[in-house]
Amino acid sequence: RFFHRLGFRHPWSFITVKGDVSSSVEDHATYQGTKASSEAKSSKVFQSGYGEHFTVTTTSQWVQEAEWTEWFDRDDERGSGDWEKLSDLRTAFPDKLCTNPLDIQAVTDDGVPSNLTNE
Repeated sequence: RFFHRLGFRHPWSFITVKGDVSSSVEDHATYQGTKASSEAKSSKVFQSGYGEHFTVTTTSQWVQEAEWTEWFDRDDERGSGDWEKLSDLRTAFPDKLCTNPLDIQAVTDDGVPSNLTNE
């Protein structure tokens, strides 16, 4: 419904089952100007072939004035690996983390993104 009217910086979220147009749900938010963020969120309850119900939720955001922080490295003093929990980083760097991070990235010592390590 909204797809053909989407404009620059218009978040749009959409959920559907392939081949079942009646299952579609969507949401969109229009661009609010240079000092506002916006979010579109869709949610739908589905039923599996075994009768179990489950919910799928998707969001799309336009975030104004967001930026990445510097990389933080807090090695475990026991030498058992890196355990950089957000709560520990907030304690160690109270003025450098925002209150509601939108995303968190982690990499190995070799620069491999953590989501590609299977660990």
